[in-house]
Amino acid sequence: ASLLTSIMGNNDKVALYIKECRNMNIEILPPDINQSLVNFTVVQGKAIRFGLAAVKNVGEKAIKAIIEERKRNSNFISFLDFCQRVDLRTVNRRVIESLIKCGAFDFIGAKRSQLLAVLDVTLKSSQEYQKSKENGQTSIFDLFENNNVDKNNSSYQDKLPDISEFSKNELLVMEKEMLGLYISYHPLNDYKEKLKKIITCTSIELANLSDRSKVVLAGVISGVKRKSTKNGNLMAFITLEDLEGTVEIIAFPKIFEK
Repeated sequence: ASLLTSIMGNNDKVALYIKECRNMNIEILPPDINQSLVNFTVVQGKAIRFGLAAVKNVGEKAIKAIIEERKRNSNFISFLDFCQRVDLRTVNRRVIESLIKCGAFDFIGAKRSQLLAVLDVTLKSSQEYQKSKENGQTSIFDLFENNNVDKNNSSYQDKLPDISEFSKNELLVMEKEMLGLYISYHPLNDYKEKLKKIITCTSIELANLSDRSKVVLAGVISGVKRKSTKNGNLMAFITLEDLEGTVEIIAFPKIFEK
């Protein structure tokens, strides 16, 4: 866990070490608002949990606010409970949206599509709730807040729309966007055996080859930057991602045109 924390931000190295962990039967767990700390942590000696600092758009102040509220008043039991309890001036919409997309609220059992659908209305009602509380307009539940009131009461439960979850690929795209890599599943896993018959090396093995070596790589294109040459022709810098890591590929005008 400490090794993963030390290389946080270097997605290629994190992906490589995560692969090694899985080869050693060490489970990699996604971020969780009730379980994650700031950095990667060991869970019961059998798994490693992603820290909240690994999530894009989630800053130090927001993480501190979440963890301190959790320690002060126990775990969050629903999405509404979370939004009502954290300081929404620090844990803002962008932070919460990122936490939803990376799966940090999956313990609730709700679909990510449902949580994103109710995000704005939940934030609005929670802001009003917090404002009323600051003004001393407490509810009957607030009066018993420190006396273990049953938060299974419907007032604390999420009212979610009956909609379908995002597709598997859409969920993976969100995960990659928020964490910088795939952790639950890699889209190339379905083609692993076929790719073995096609490729001559992986992105990691490229560093050991001599210049001008001819290779066959296969992967997912995760980024394309187009650039005009002095002659006005288009070329591109392409980021190719395979199961081992990523590699930057330059496509000169004639190749890019094809």
